[in-house]
Amino acid sequence: MNRRLAAVAALFSLLIAFPVGAAETGPATVPAPEPELKPTPICLDPTFIDHTQIVDDSTILFHMRGGKIWKNTLASKCFGLKMQGGFAYEVQGGTICSNMQTIRVLNQGSVCALGEFTPYTPPEKPEEKPGSK
Repeated sequence: MNRRLAAVAALFSLLIAFPVGAAETGPATVPAPEPELKPTPICLDPTFIDHTQIVDDSTILFHMRGGKIWKNTLASKCFGLKMQGGFAYEVQGGTICSNMQTIRVLNQGSVCALGEFTPYTPPEKPEEKPGSK
């Protein structure tokens, strides 16, 4: 009986040392990377846009009625935007959305893609000191 117990113990120790599937060879499977989630686009209602301000060839400020300002950093530099001083856009679905629409530079015709809309707060102007004029 001791031999039988010894044989079972030896077999058990082999099963622990070499679990099922351990003898399989081949490339290790690496889990697929999770898809990159794109941020939900911010959309502006054009009826609430008071005016726009072109900062440079990459940045437009959308001044809304009520005082809020949205900064749009274009997807890439839009050559001639600042120099031409204006742009046109087509409203799609009743809104203007980040990363989904284009603008056309006036008097030039270049088409540029809108980028992210982010809330914008203008820098505070330094206070003038009395008698510093």
